[in-house]
Amino acid sequence: MRRIPTLAIPCAGICLVLVAALVPAAEADQKLGPGHARYEVALRWHASRWTLDGSERISFENTRSHTIRAVWLRLWPNGQASCRRPLITVEIVSGGQAGPSAAACTARKVMLRRELTPGSRAAIRLRFSERVPLGNESYGHVPGGPALLGNALPILAVTDRTGTHLEPYSRLGEAAYSLTSSWRVKLDLRRGLTAATTGTQTGTGSPSSGLRRLRFAASKARDFELAIGRLHARTTKAGGVRIRFLDMLPRGSATSKLRREVLASARTTLLADEQRFGPYGAPELDIVQTPTIDAAGMEYPEIVFVEMTDSSAGADSWRKTAALTAHEIAHQWFYGLVGDNQWREPFLDESFATFVSGFPSHPCKPGHPLAGYPTSVRLTSTMGFFDHHPSDDYYGGLYGGGACALRDLRSGFGPVRFDAFLRHWVDTHRYGVATIPEFVSAIRAAAPSGFDVDGYLRASRL
Repeated sequence: MRRIPTLAIPCAGICLVLVAALVPAAEADQKLGPGHARYEVALRWHASRWTLDGSERISFENTRSHTIRAVWLRLWPNGQASCRRPLITVEIVSGGQAGPSAAACTARKVMLRRELTPGSRAAIRLRFSERVPLGNESYGHVPGGPALLGNALPILAVTDRTGTHLEPYSRLGEAAYSLTSSWRVKLDLRRGLTAATTGTQTGTGSPSSGLRRLRFAASKARDFELAIGRLHARTTKAGGVRIRFLDMLPRGSATSKLRREVLASARTTLLADEQRFGPYGAPELDIVQTPTIDAAGMEYPEIVFVEMTDSSAGADSWRKTAALTAHEIAHQWFYGLVGDNQWREPFLDESFATFVSGFPSHPCKPGHPLAGYPTSVRLTSTMGFFDHHPSDDYYGGLYGGGACALRDLRSGFGPVRFDAFLRHWVDTHRYGVATIPEFVSAIRAAAPSGFDVDGYLRASRL
């Protein structure tokens, strides 16, 4: 057993000595695989048919301790469809052979061409085609808004000591679980259209008459998302980060005001989050306006979708719009940087983002964060539980109750110690994957003398 080191953590000029009961992300992720993936993607958007065709070359390393013979791909668009009428179909071109489907066709096994020993790399090539449905999901399109392509691209599933994670699609929350990877993407689309994406645009071209080619890159992202339409873009800077607001709103003073307000609020939020949790970690953040989307907002690496209209800057709407945007930006740290299995442990992203942003608001009863909720509702509950229970158990219990539990922890630790603790949590797991047992261990290691950790965990149902 490795000796657990003692770390000194600065916070506002005060150093707290905490015992680090966490394995550094770079070391812990050696248990996870395939790792160090590189995605090279070529896409073609057919606006008249609402379809996306593409090819991928995915190279990866066997970061596990034993030889592997297969990998799994996640095909999340099929979560909104069926195996009989899938939204995405995939053909393996080289490097392996297609195996069986699983998880209602949101997963496909690929038998590798050769066994892959620990530390070795391999690559597979594939082609895919997908149709984007009408609807206000984060994978869909509605009149007056862009095509939202959340979790659209085939991506490697994660394997750890418990096996390969093929959790089902969640209609209430998120189910994605992936490791940070590098992305190089080129997108061909009709002139007059543009795209908001994960990463940054690195170049343009003209593959043929009437088409333009956009090139993008992201060096450390868990996924790659897009929004495509006749988007108007306006930008600001927050330190070294460029923030873009992209919308399809009508011209007018209300729209101009909204654009100014969104960018100013996002800048303030991002700078405040960087002050608390460390660098954002990417050169750009895209905020995409959509006229409607389930749950009003959705976060992805380096891009968020937020429901807004040209009246969202009005006195009756702006507070909610700003708070919702702040919630999605907080996810850039809590899931984007500090990853987790969102289906198995949604507490680690949704409760944290709610705590950081204060949205959605929730009344807290100190010492009883889940007061009023059945004892079956726990902060360790999975999306499998929440998908089959009243939605308030999820939005009120997990979002609100989880945020209240973190407020209780801050009260018990004291603000200075807690803020240093949470900053250290982010630093330790940056670009890695965290778990609830690790969070509990971190609480035990950092708790001040006299703090009843077991009592806190019981009250918080952790």
